[in-house]
Amino acid sequence: MPEYFEKMGVDIDRLIKNTENYFGSTYTLPNGIVVKGFDFTDKEGTGYSRDMLVWFEGTGQMVVAYNELANYYYNKGNAEKADFYKNKAIRYTNDMFAFTRYYGLNGALPYMAICLDEKQVVKTLKYEWEIPRGRRGKWVKSISSTMWFLYAVCDFYNPMKW
Repeated sequence: MPEYFEKMGVDIDRLIKNTENYFGSTYTLPNGIVVKGFDFTDKEGTGYSRDMLVWFEGTGQMVVAYNELANYYYNKGNAEKADFYKNKAIRYTNDMFAFTRYYGLNGALPYMAICLDEKQVVKTLKYEWEIPRGRRGKWVKSISSTMWFLYAVCDFYNPMKW
């Protein structure tokens, strides 16, 4: 898929760098480990101000994109750029692993890195989806986040490649 961007004249490296700068987010585990990820929710789109959260579905999508770029540059004979993007994919995947391990989620991930109480509401967009709330302070596992995590871990399947 990167070849399509290149054909359109898009500077892929600049696009990725801007994505990281604008949408990059972090979550610090209670043990001090920093989990890096992405939150593609534009603050202006939420209708209110909130801190950036690690959105695991989107982070998994970025890992798949990094893997696509690594393969693309490898096939073009640019091992340096291929390794650069492969290392990014590994870093974000390891961070997702760290999160699920720390909270004992058995390989599953929540929608975002926030554990809501039963009455707390966090919306991802102004008029749309609320992050699910668990009972008694329990994390709510997300099938979409977990599937993108599996795509990231497996590094052989990109559901957006067609």
